[in-house]
Amino acid sequence: MSSPLPTRAREGLFILGASVLGTLLFFHRLLASGGVFCERDMLRVYAPTREYWATCVSQGAWPSWYPFNALGQPFAGATVTGAFHPANVLMLLFDGPVALTVMVLACYPLAATGTYLFLRARRAGIEASVLGALAFTLSGYLVSLTSNLLYLQAAAMLPWLLLFSDAVLTRASRAAAGALGVTLALVLLAGDPQGFTVGGATVALVVLLGPLGEGVSRRRAVLVAAAGLLLAVVVSTAQLWASASVLPETFAQRRTAEAAQLWSVHPLRVLDLVVGNVLALEPPLRGAVAQGLLGLGTTDFWARSLYVGVPVLFLAGVAAWARRRERWVQLALGFVGVAGLLMLGRHTPLYGWVYELLPPWRAFRYPEKLTVHVAFWLAVLAAWGADALLERTRDERRRTAWGLLGTGVGVLLLAMTGMGLGLVESLRGLYSGPAEVWREVARQLGERLTVEAACVAVSCIAMGGVALLRIPSRRVGVAWVALLSVDLGRATEPAYVSCERGLLEAPPPFVETLQQRVGAPLQGRARVFTASGISLPETMEGLTPDETQVAGARVVLAADSAASWGVESANWYLPALSARVADLLKDPQAWWNRFGPLAGVGYFVADEQQVKARGLQSTVVATSEPFRVALLAHPRPSSRVYLAAPRCVASAEEGLALLSSPGFVPGQQAVVECLAPLPTPPAGEPLGQATLERYGVDEVEVTVVAKHPAVLVLSDAYFSGWSATVDDVPTEVLVANHALRAVAVPPGAHRVVWRYSPPGEGASMAVSGLGLLVCLLLMVPWPRRARREDATSTAAPA
Repeated sequence: MSSPLPTRAREGLFILGASVLGTLLFFHRLLASGGVFCERDMLRVYAPTREYWATCVSQGAWPSWYPFNALGQPFAGATVTGAFHPANVLMLLFDGPVALTVMVLACYPLAATGTYLFLRARRAGIEASVLGALAFTLSGYLVSLTSNLLYLQAAAMLPWLLLFSDAVLTRASRAAAGALGVTLALVLLAGDPQGFTVGGATVALVVLLGPLGEGVSRRRAVLVAAAGLLLAVVVSTAQLWASASVLPETFAQRRTAEAAQLWSVHPLRVLDLVVGNVLALEPPLRGAVAQGLLGLGTTDFWARSLYVGVPVLFLAGVAAWARRRERWVQLALGFVGVAGLLMLGRHTPLYGWVYELLPPWRAFRYPEKLTVHVAFWLAVLAAWGADALLERTRDERRRTAWGLLGTGVGVLLLAMTGMGLGLVESLRGLYSGPAEVWREVARQLGERLTVEAACVAVSCIAMGGVALLRIPSRRVGVAWVALLSVDLGRATEPAYVSCERGLLEAPPPFVETLQQRVGAPLQGRARVFTASGISLPETMEGLTPDETQVAGARVVLAADSAASWGVESANWYLPALSARVADLLKDPQAWWNRFGPLAGVGYFVADEQQVKARGLQSTVVATSEPFRVALLAHPRPSSRVYLAAPRCVASAEEGLALLSSPGFVPGQQAVVECLAPLPTPPAGEPLGQATLERYGVDEVEVTVVAKHPAVLVLSDAYFSGWSATVDDVPTEVLVANHALRAVAVPPGAHRVVWRYSPPGEGASMAVSGLGLLVCLLLMVPWPRRARREDATSTAAPA
């Protein structure tokens, strides 16, 4: 007779295989077209940063610095780059688009298998466990995360985190501690510090409040969980150190509560949660709904769909009632309640209280990210509710089934009688967008609400009808899984965006213009700033609305979409923005007239209206007619490296004031924060020449021929991890022009090399490796020593 462990392992492998096939079927539209995920951050963050990581590692270098965003940022310190995540190895095995597609698709079988195994560990039936796994994996929020790889990778770890937390409660073994440490660490290594913190808190609450297994004491469970959490911190040391070491120098420290709550779930989005993708209309109306109706500060949604559905909510309600005395159900309801209130962000006071009372929380942003916890626990509750129904006698099950069927009939009647249109019209008073588009917005919202409600009602009726049939419970469970698959596929499949590879692989037109003007490679030679508020067409012939948005982002060189061709963006998009650079970016007019060119920004992108309003027609070097945007060459940009006369100041505030004053001469002088006065050249004398010889991954080499003592300015962002040598002699890196780097050079010919190496980087990586090794050793099933039995008597001699 086989042991339970191999049986459960075979069951898990079967579910994993079935999940892989289901994922391929669900994403058939992407796979059939040979497309790639391209929405928002997939285009602007993960494609360029993962490609940069692969390029550096394949050359034998570790990418500590990222030059393509906001005058440069620490690469690992930006956190969202996921520099230490093991899935990045795929970038070395496949080309970039294929590797990213595999990374995204792999998350869904991983999430489904983890949810299934957690439910089975909690003694749910096979059919109910499959239903719960399906409800979480194909929920609207998780499908919408195809636009954001790091949060998808973190979400896929959530079920495994609960599985190993349950193992701590039931067995409290060293293997559970090791597995917990690796799993939680993977959340942070994906780039999600908020998920890491919330996940750790979830583990702590589960272990403190959850039901214990036979023979396991609460003290032992707490000690094992604490060991697991400590190991997670140790394994994550490399990322924690990289992020914490740069945090004091970044703009994140200044983030306001309002900015942190930009993407909060509006209460109206309960419609999306219950009946489908109602509010995220196609452009151009999507912006009118996001800004005019929901009051978002952006024209798009963080997640296009939040769908869970009436069937899942109904089954979750069954669990909440039928198993209300069970500790795990109580925990699940508590997590749903707290996470549900927090994800509402600025629409309730709770998130603001947490933000103010817990200072470490201020580094986090966007309450909508907590929706993953609501989706997961609702799926788990639905599985427990389905299990409770399937365990009942046929007559008891039929009584509850009438409730599900009646719910569906009620929703269908509301849809057929036009309640959706009436509800939308009642929202007119909340709408603050363009009045001329309200009629079309209301019409489309009403139609979507009616159609989605009718579809979800049919799913409820079908599931309730099946439960009324005189068939075995197992067949009812299988039918429910099939019907829920259809319902979720219908509602959430449109939520992901894919594009043809050709749209992304051809260089944007302005890249070709830059290459013609400055030559190749562009890195170190062409820094571009894209003006905010550019008006782009919402639709174009031959492209879908989503493809139009992607094409527009690439044409305007939105950060960091053109990094693949070496274009450095001065725009801020990654979170490790230098606080000093943020000061320069604050005033758009001052940035164009003085600070941008001073920071080596030689090119700007603006639309036709902006060019005409500012009278910049003479600076246009190229235009893109379909999108009505222009590439401008600034008439007086500073070189990337140049010699300047130092003007010493004692503080950053004094330096910024001097930098803005009429007495400062850009390109000839440099405002330098220095403790002791620096030698200054004679006024009006030529200072010499500086030549950029090499612009490497974490190293910049410059040759200088100085006629007088001066400072060599490099127009890249200052961070404390930078060091410099002049003719191989270490020298102090100075803050120049408030946010840039400089070194003092004496007269003569010199070789200056800047290197970026965050202090403690090597040691932190060694600690992480040691922590991972300890976790793996704890998880190895070491053979136990056979106990010697003491003899109770000796044999008598013959």
